[in-house]
Amino acid sequence: MWPVPHPRPALVVALLVGLATSTTAVAQSLDRPEGIGLKVGEGRLHASVQLETHYVYNPGYIAPDGSYVTGVLVTPSDAFVLLVRPGLDYNRPSPRLELSFAGDVDRHEYFGMRRSTSGGFSGTSGHATAAVVINKESWVSVRLRDALVRDDEPGNQTLYDRIKHTSNEAGAGVDIAPGGGALRLSLDYAFFFDTYDEQGILNNIQHRPALSVHWKFLPKTAAFFQAQGTLTSYSDAQNVGSNLVQAYFGLTGSLTPKVTTLLKAGYGNTFVGSGDNFSSVLGQVELGYAISPTATVKAGFVRAVQPTSVFKYFSMMRAYSRVDLALGSRIVVGLAGDGALLSYGAATVVIPVLPGEDPNPTFRKDLQLTGSLEVGYHVTPWLVASLVDRLDRRSSNIGQANGGVGYVF
Repeated sequence: MWPVPHPRPALVVALLVGLATSTTAVAQSLDRPEGIGLKVGEGRLHASVQLETHYVYNPGYIAPDGSYVTGVLVTPSDAFVLLVRPGLDYNRPSPRLELSFAGDVDRHEYFGMRRSTSGGFSGTSGHATAAVVINKESWVSVRLRDALVRDDEPGNQTLYDRIKHTSNEAGAGVDIAPGGGALRLSLDYAFFFDTYDEQGILNNIQHRPALSVHWKFLPKTAAFFQAQGTLTSYSDAQNVGSNLVQAYFGLTGSLTPKVTTLLKAGYGNTFVGSGDNFSSVLGQVELGYAISPTATVKAGFVRAVQPTSVFKYFSMMRAYSRVDLALGSRIVVGLAGDGALLSYGAATVVIPVLPGEDPNPTFRKDLQLTGSLEVGYHVTPWLVASLVDRLDRRSSNIGQANGGVGYVF
């Protein structure tokens, strides 16, 4: 069934302090020393454990003045969260048969919180990815991959709620690089499915074919062409499938030793089976600048389109920026922010609303704002401590889409 709407925008704030032997968003910029890990055959196995404590305000993405859940008004609350995330990753580099695997299990327990929805938030999530590359250094190479995810974070742009779901993507690709690799042709196909524990209307499968051609006409600069399809169908008859096709021409690489760029422009069409359809220009502009060997900044703008349930598709205009600093050999700092305007197609179901709201808005529009501050400290080659503060806010002209979350990690 379609969830009961949240009436107004919501905001969430949280605080997390963590120690990790694995790489977080901050720790990823700290290089792992060569030779670390357990030698297994020709590769190395790395074990990791992330221990985090969070203070979270409004983990249920509830509007500031409260939201109705099963007809009952509930208000935002806060929580202390303990998170334990053990993980493993394995990498076996080889020009003939390269193997890699990464996976983790995330157990998060919420304490001292008034329940702000009809259920608690404690639970278990996880992910596992595996990849194989055959003849990596040959002019013809083959790639195989699979990614399995179990999560309860917002996983669908139609709903901005904690919803438990399981997804898997299995794919294969071929890279053809004759004549030394300056010209490379890539063909890919992936099969994706996403199933939800309770919101069956969101269940979907996708076929994802893709073609890309890269031509490196300078040592650090390449022109490219990309074409991809996302053929989506839903198990619920209330949804309308789409056959999204996108194509781009672009340029990527270094303009100078300090300036990098990504430029691409193209066209997208959802080819929706019935009702309104998206057909418009797409593209991305991104510039990066190395202020110094230890400080970088980048900013960009992207216009994109994706299929989604209930509303068939959404187009996005997003501006983003990020600054990364390395303070000595042990401390890294990251600052990021972005804002996105999401515009949806016409709804395929009747959406319940609260008194005073538009009973049948022609089109849905969401505004999403995100900011984060990250600090990581490399205690030892295998231990990283981090502090992250993240704030998310989302507002919409459709009640149940309003929500927000903020974390300090």
